[in-house]
Amino acid sequence: MKYKGLFKTAAFLLLLIFTLSCLNQWYSIPQSYISRHMRAFEQESKNTVDGIVIGTSVVAYAWVPTVAYTESGVAAYHLGSNVQPFGATIPLIEYAKKTQDIKYAIIDIHGMRVSAIKNSCKSGNIKNLYCNIPNASARKKILNGVLDYVDRVYEYYGQPENSEDVVDRSDISYKIPFINLHNRWVDGLVKSDFTSPVNRFKGANDRKGLCFSSVDCTKLAYMWEAEPAEVDDFQKQELQRVFDYLEENNIKAVFINLPSFRKVESQQELAGLIAYCREKGYDAIDFSCEQMLRETGIKLDKDFVNTGHLNSSGAVKVSKYMARYLVENGYATEDHRGQEGYESWDKTAEEYQKFYDAGWKEAESAKKSKSGQIGQIANKSSIISKKF
Repeated sequence: MKYKGLFKTAAFLLLLIFTLSCLNQWYSIPQSYISRHMRAFEQESKNTVDGIVIGTSVVAYAWVPTVAYTESGVAAYHLGSNVQPFGATIPLIEYAKKTQDIKYAIIDIHGMRVSAIKNSCKSGNIKNLYCNIPNASARKKILNGVLDYVDRVYEYYGQPENSEDVVDRSDISYKIPFINLHNRWVDGLVKSDFTSPVNRFKGANDRKGLCFSSVDCTKLAYMWEAEPAEVDDFQKQELQRVFDYLEENNIKAVFINLPSFRKVESQQELAGLIAYCREKGYDAIDFSCEQMLRETGIKLDKDFVNTGHLNSSGAVKVSKYMARYLVENGYATEDHRGQEGYESWDKTAEEYQKFYDAGWKEAESAKKSKSGQIGQIANKSSIISKKF
């Protein structure tokens, strides 16, 4: 009887641990689609990714790995999340190096705007990043690196005025995220919480509403004429950390400012950050200028899904340009198209092309249909007005 009781206790504890683990797994995955591709990174075969693209949501919208692969045979996966803390740059490169021979990094500097720095240092944005890292050891390292960054942000800029926005390292939800992450206890689980992450296009944006619609940003072009602003000491300090790491680990890097329309002050900051990277001897591309509009072929009235992000048409143009740039400037030295081990890249490249063609065809059809309906309504109104 004694052993039977011990067996029941042990069985109960094992069941409890299993149940809590499942709950933690389900509830710790943020619902943001932008970050879900990060969970799929570990599914990539070892040493089949040469480079990574790091940044905020502008990267998630603008980088299409399969298009870059089709264009020049480069294999560059993107590890970016919404309002991603810039302090995650080094931990993410370290994470990628665990399974991949990373030779170069493309680093977007949107996260280094002062407003973005402060906004990124919030629990929701931090969890949106590290909770999507399936490896527990790597997840802990990334979290610790980001929390150290938060401490440096507070030391330089001060803590947020709203006490609820202050990040507390001792918060137990960092250890057990399902406790209070994104109000999931109230909102409940969704179907995707019970399924493995689908790595359809190596992390490219696949939300139709955000891929195949556009807004006209032509009237905002004046923002890109802003003069570069001075880079503050904190921005210099954090960039230097990245510079030192890249040099010590023999990793090449291109710093980029992806196309977007923020406030004029933000555009001045971004231009200043690009200029600073160049000053320090790094390749830096500012896509938010008239010259790059010409070189990429981006159309201000067609290639933006909103004022801050590109749609898939704009993303394809940026990805093709960067793929060629990586090859022409010695970052990507091998064409992987058709190589053994890159079958998934070949397959997903074909799938993305079909997705892209069908999506824009459907969008164009819907646009014509809507235009026709408006025309019919106008004709009816004209007939009615004539009768009266």
